[in-house]
Amino acid sequence: MITRTGFIKRAGVLLMAVPCFAHAVLGGAPATTTAAQTALKASAKAAGASQSSNAAFTVNTLQTSLGTTITEYVGTDGKVFAVSWTGPQMPDLRTLLGTYFTQVSENATVRHAGHSANLVNTSDLVVQSGGKPLAYHGRAWVPAMLPAGVSTDDIQ
Repeated sequence: MITRTGFIKRAGVLLMAVPCFAHAVLGGAPATTTAAQTALKASAKAAGASQSSNAAFTVNTLQTSLGTTITEYVGTDGKVFAVSWTGPQMPDLRTLLGTYFTQVSENATVRHAGHSANLVNTSDLVVQSGGKPLAYHGRAWVPAMLPAGVSTDDIQ
């Protein structure tokens, strides 16, 4: 029989074991908006998280329990205009890109150059991803949401 305390501890362990890819959603608010996202951010923070900013945007960096680093770029309007990832696990792009994910399935143009692929390159969305097992990387951004003076080179 599982006691209430045992259940809560097990639920906490399960939450920490779930990949933390739901925290940054392209075009949405940053990681701290919902209770679930806050809990995921807290579990990622235990593994390592940081925040930095400049005048045009803020960068939130989280590391998932599986070792993948997710970086969200938040404009002064409070919306995520870009995300990037690197690590041993490929993120769930459906979750990470939110409503923009449909453009990936509609506009995907996979051109392999070694282990890299340019998934989408339209005026509405750019998604670049590559790597190999245990070494994935990528980035995605909404060109219309890039703050003035911000280059795509800033999204790493």
